[in-house]
Amino acid sequence: MLERADTFCKFLGGNIPYDEILKELEQKKYADARQLITKGFTTEQVAKELGLSSQEVKLLQGMT
Repeated sequence: MLERADTFCKFLGGNIPYDEILKELEQKKYADARQLITKGFTTEQVAKELGLSSQEVKLLQGMT
């Protein structure tokens, strides 16, 4: 969460382009999803927590 806040602050400061911010946030979201999956969270819990679709979570489950 602090990483996201730091990234957002850099964006507001004009140091990072908007597209790059979105890319970083998506990457972080997928990393967070993989962590939740390994902790035993269900597909539905991960999807709801991170705003992902069930299909995205299932894809990530297959990669972990």
